Amino acid sequence: MLCSEEFVALTANFNRDFGIVIYDTPSALEYADAYVVASRIGAAVIVARKNSAKFKDVSAMTHKLRAMDCNIVGSVFNQG
Repeated sequence: MLCSEEFVALTANFNRDFGIVIYDTPSALEYADAYVVASRIGAAVIVARKNSAKFKDVSAMTHKLRAMDCNIVGSVFNQG
C-alpha cells in the first residue's frame, strides 16, 4: 500500500485537512516502511531507544533520510 497511488492521495488529503500529521512506522533499522513513508512525506522525527539504539545506526539512518531529501524535524530519546 505504501507505494500505491492511493497512499499518495491519502497523504495529500491528510495534509490538506490537518495542520500536522504523524505517521508511526516500524523501526527503520529492521523495515523499509519508514524510508518509504519519509520519502513520500518529506520529513521525519527520529526516535532512539535508550540502551538499544547505537549511535552508528542512528547516524546512518539520518544520512540515508537526508540523502532522500527528507527533512529531519526532530528527535526523541525514548527510555521505553
